[in-house]
Amino acid sequence: MAKYHKYSRKEFKKKAARLLKHLPANKQLRFEFMKQYQQEFTITFMAKVLEVSRSGFYGYCRRCSSKNLSIPEQ
Repeated sequence: MAKYHKYSRKEFKKKAARLLKHLPANKQLRFEFMKQYQQEFTITFMAKVLEVSRSGFYGYCRRCSSKNLSIPEQ
């Protein structure tokens, strides 16, 4: 599946490197970063660069969507 790349892969790697430098152990922020750029880059590419698993990212997305769909208490 071809995707339009608003940013080059090199630019993405630079942004990812800054993220990894400042937030070395925070996977949640890495997953949020991936969600932000998922229309421009493949999940596989971003997971490799950000050093997280694809399954971890998809699990995170499932957990986020289930929290958003919960019925608010009255």
